[in-house]
Amino acid sequence: MWLLLLQVGHAYSFQACPIHALTKSLDALESEFGVSLKIGFELELVFLKRQPGEPSTYEPLTKMHAWSTLSSEDYSIALPLLTAIEERLHNCGIEVIQFHSESAPGQYEIVLGPLPILQSIHSLYQTRQIIQQVAELYASNDAPKILATFHASPIEDKGNASHAHISLNDAKAGSNEPQTDKEMALVENHFWAGVLSHISAICALSMPQAESYKRVVENHWSGGIWIAWGTQNREVPLRRIGNGTFRWEIRCLDGFANMYIAMAALTAAGLDGLRNHKKMESQDCDVNPSKVNEEKRKTYGISKQLPRTLNEAIEALKKDEDMKMWLGSIHHDYLVMKKVEQEMLDKMSEQERRVFLIERY
Repeated sequence: MWLLLLQVGHAYSFQACPIHALTKSLDALESEFGVSLKIGFELELVFLKRQPGEPSTYEPLTKMHAWSTLSSEDYSIALPLLTAIEERLHNCGIEVIQFHSESAPGQYEIVLGPLPILQSIHSLYQTRQIIQQVAELYASNDAPKILATFHASPIEDKGNASHAHISLNDAKAGSNEPQTDKEMALVENHFWAGVLSHISAICALSMPQAESYKRVVENHWSGGIWIAWGTQNREVPLRRIGNGTFRWEIRCLDGFANMYIAMAALTAAGLDGLRNHKKMESQDCDVNPSKVNEEKRKTYGISKQLPRTLNEAIEALKKDEDMKMWLGSIHHDYLVMKKVEQEMLDKMSEQERRVFLIERY
């Protein structure tokens, strides 16, 4: 009897594990289609400072600030902190391709090198912990304490993303039967067509807080509001990085997400696209969809918007029967957890909720 209970309990926990769900899709991609995935994450974060004795009062660490520049304030305050973080990451074997200032006060981006998907997600969470620990320990006792947050909207009208660059790679490369570029291009089309066909449900997992949807806006280089894809287009949620690279960027993704669950859903959707030979319903969009009229959008095959609220995304996830099948018990457990979590958050004032999420992310 005890052995049976242990086996049943182990089977349940195994099926409810996001890493298991992700691994299952990755194994199928390689065995059925000869494809492996690599991911490189772009972490956007904001450094906030808080005065001793005032733990709930936060303001940006630097205010003389602009995108991809170093002001005197950045140079004297933020650069030493960023350098300390990069050194710690280097010592842990984590590759940092670059870091630079972003547009919001106190906001910076750290770009990690590409790795196989599971290793990349493990590395992502280790990186986040190192960033937050170094920031917390950086200030002296009499100076304002520093907090690094990956909250999707810690500053009004400015957002933090956690974009993922995903490359499809020929797992047969180096064998006697490598795939041609033409074959890989077909694989690429089917995979991302599958992702786009389920992207509304994926948003419930990749942008899982109400505050996430403050980033689903027009003309902010945040991925826009329309379900579409485009080469080097930052106003769509799915950006292709040039021709012939087989690398794409998923932009409807932020630091609130459990990356194991989000990527399990994304890879399962891509696998579905391959198995069912799905094709892109929209064309390569080379304009900002929000700046053209409806007739022009129709010529690109663009007609649907991303969820504009968490509730809309949750409804899309509930209705997606394929996602329910792919994720198994994770689908049910996630929806139950989100309902209870949202009820808890709704009881807080806006300021209490902001501080609660900033301090946990």
